[in-house]
Parts: sequence; structure tokens; C-alpha cells
Amino acid sequence: QTEEQLEIKSQESDILIQNILPKAIAERRKQGEATIADNFKQVTILNAHLAGLSQLNKRLSPQEMRKLLTELFDEFDSAAERYGLERQNSATTSYMAVCGLSEVRFDHSKRTVDFALVMLEIIQRLNVNYNSPLALRISNHAGSVTAGVVGTERFGYKIWGETAYIASSLQSQADLNYILLTQSVYERIADSYTFIQNPAVKIQGLGEVETWTLVSTRKLVLSQ
Repeated sequence: QTEEQLEIKSQESDILIQNILPKAIAERRKQGEATIADNFKQVTILNAHLAGLSQLNKRLSPQEMRKLLTELFDEFDSAAERYGLERQNSATTSYMAVCGLSEVRFDHSKRTVDFALVMLEIIQRLNVNYNSPLALRISNHAGSVTAGVVGTERFGYKIWGETAYIASSLQSQADLNYILLTQSVYERIADSYTFIQNPAVKIQGLGEVETWTLVSTRKLVLSQ
């Protein structure tokens, strides 16, 4: 009976860790690797800010808000998994995901943009169902990052570096329900979609960054 209880506790612990860490990282930690930090040369980061919650919070009860947010983030998570992105720890008003961390993806930028488009579809559908005013500001940036397990008692899998900083800083520059991306993403997927170039954005400590906004999921010629 004691062995069975220990096995159950071990399984519960494994499930908890896998909800906090990517599966590959959780397995490395289980094998006894205490300090985990890796460099990744090419990933694409998505940052999405959820707007409209404050207005909705005035109209819905706490239980209704919980139901809506649970449905929203569950759908985001399912879509992220389908497109090969890994969600990072997110606040209620934001969603961050990365493509190319645990598994190398040569099409990481396209996968991330396609996932962003699905996020907008999910928001539109929930707005109809709940008569809500929710919207997303989405930014994408690609480059190299460092990622690792940070903390001891309350640990988590974090990413850092210039790429993560730029991706986070650009989020506020995106228009509602549009996808903003940097040149590093644009160059990888320019042949698949249509974009308009924006004025350069100033990033504190780094200078100006070129950005584009996705305007069509088809590649259009200038006359169109």
C-alpha cells in the first residue's frame, strides 16, 4: 500500500512538473539535471496582449469571467500545440509562446504567424458567443534566445536575451487585431503573405527596429 501511495505521489509530481516545464525539460530534470540553461540560435516569439477585459469584468460575474478565460486560454493552448509552439507562463492579460525551443522547426516563423491568425479567429468566435469586446495586440520577432529553469522552490522555464526583449517591447506597438512583425520574421515569410511596412519603432537601449503589419493571408501583387 505504501509503495502504491508513493507511486501515485510520483505520478502527481510528474504531471505538475510537466504543466510547469516543457516535456523535454521536465524529463531532463527528472533524470537529475539540476541546472538547465541552453542557447537556441533560431526561434520565433509571439507576444499577445488581451484588451477589453476591464470592460467585460464590469458586466460579467467572477464565475462567468473564469469560464470565459478558461475557454479562451484552453483554445489558445490547443492551437499552440497544433502549430508546434510552447506557451510560456502568461498573465491573465497576455499570452506568450515560442516556436523552435524543444524541437527545431525550420518553418518556425510561418508556424507562429499561422498560430497568430488562429488566435484572432478564436477571439472573434468568443466575442460572438459572449457578446464581448475582446481584442488582441500581437507581435512576432525571431532570433536567438537563452532559456532555462529559473528558481528553486518556485521554479519556471524562462527565456531571455535581446530577441525576447524586442518581442516584448513591440507588443504595445501593434494595432488591435493585427499582427505586427519584425524584419527577421518578414524575411522568412514574405513570399507567403502580404504586408505593409510601418515607420521604424524605437526600442529603448537598441535603437530603431523595422516592422511590418500582415494585411492578407494571400500574396497579392501591387495592383491588387
